[in-house]
Amino acid sequence: MRRCAAGGDGTVARYEPGRGWVREFLQTSVGAVSKAPLRGVAWPEPGRAHAVGDLGAMWIWNADDDLWVLDPGAPIGFEGNLLDVAFDPAAPERGYAVGRQGVLLSYGKSWEQETLPAGFEGAELTSIAFAGSQAIVAAGSDLLVNDGGAWRVDGSAAALLDGADGPAQLFAVAALPDGGAVAAGRNVVIVRDSASSPWRYAAQPLPGSTVVAAAATRPSPGGL
Repeated sequence: MRRCAAGGDGTVARYEPGRGWVREFLQTSVGAVSKAPLRGVAWPEPGRAHAVGDLGAMWIWNADDDLWVLDPGAPIGFEGNLLDVAFDPAAPERGYAVGRQGVLLSYGKSWEQETLPAGFEGAELTSIAFAGSQAIVAAGSDLLVNDGGAWRVDGSAAALLDGADGPAQLFAVAALPDGGAVAAGRNVVIVRDSASSPWRYAAQPLPGSTVVAAAATRPSPGGL
């Protein structure tokens, strides 16, 4: 299993079987070590990993040179604050990076800003995950989803959260290859069992808590 971790002061580490976590460094074009704060990391295929963070930080690792270098596909002059990055597990060339003030970049030969649904141009997009081939983004009081076309508001989640006491705030999403997913934030945890299932409130909510990270698992057949 491939594992990678990233954090403040340019901290990045890869897990190597038999050695454990090995510290690596972000190297600029002149060979200096960068301490750019990193917020999200993804490993879409064995020979490539991505890390993103504050002030336009976009880094890439590839197996050919075994180095973390500035991502050559980053938008020229980009200084947005990125919070997360994820790739389609079945199509590693399809990925997205999300951040503050409506930043949602799609991966290709270069990273490019995606068109968002009306009203989300300046939204705080805090987390992204793939549920099967569907990308899910935490966007404040809503979830945005993309099945390979245009971004749209998840109607099932919106209908559920519209009935909540006070405005819901979602900060984290996590998902499974079969389409199951979980989204959580301030005083709320919602789940769905599959891509075709509606969202519902978790059986064990977290009142008085604010969730900033989530992970999905399926401990029993059919449950999440």
